[in-house]
Amino acid sequence: MTAGDKYATVVFYGDSNYDELTLENVKFTVSRVTPEIDVTIEDVTYPANAVAEITVGNNANGTVNVTVNGKTFNGTVSNGVGSVELTGLSAGNKVVNVEFTSTDEYNNNVNASSKFTIYPNNSLINIEDNAGVYKVGQDGDIKFIAVNSTGDIAIYINGAYNTTLRHGIDDGVSWSNLAEGTYVITAVLEGDQNYTGYSTTTSFKVVKKNVTISVNDTTVPDVIVVGTPVL
Repeated sequence: MTAGDKYATVVFYGDSNYDELTLENVKFTVSRVTPEIDVTIEDVTYPANAVAEITVGNNANGTVNVTVNGKTFNGTVSNGVGSVELTGLSAGNKVVNVEFTSTDEYNNNVNASSKFTIYPNNSLINIEDNAGVYKVGQDGDIKFIAVNSTGDIAIYINGAYNTTLRHGIDDGVSWSNLAEGTYVITAVLEGDQNYTGYSTTTSFKVVKKNVTISVNDTTVPDVIVVGTPVL
């Protein structure tokens, strides 16, 4: 029987002691019930979409609004079951408010809340154009390409801060006239809201130039000069 005010005809057929009695339009009320509601949302990693799984008691039918960080997603509940995909959310801890509105004649509207987390995804730095070995006086350039995070990259050479590569503007470290030695570069990528930070190291060597000595044949008594042509 659906909820609402009802009217009935009540008949007493009497017995050996009492006469028959009929009552017309006897009013009574069938009240709606308040169903239980359960909301389950599994944690995900950005940029995956979370899904709100909603269960409403009494095989309720209706619509549902799921609000996360001020953004509302709509869905339906049929025979007590509904599912709403939560798209386009950033990483972080989320608080969810769920409003169920009944469209049947048996159940009350009911609200619920839940929590879940969208974890930030990993970042990476790709290193390009490192020749590994350079000669004294030779110019060089190593590129550091951030993957995922939009943060800047801080560059340290042999433990000392060198420069910051700004996202979308700078992509590498250049040098000239480095002295002989081994150089270790540490690149530290700053994370953003949706992606973690990342750090990596690479190294290269600067070595002395090769020296070429040539001696040409000559005739005595000319003087031989090492490293210069002999005429």
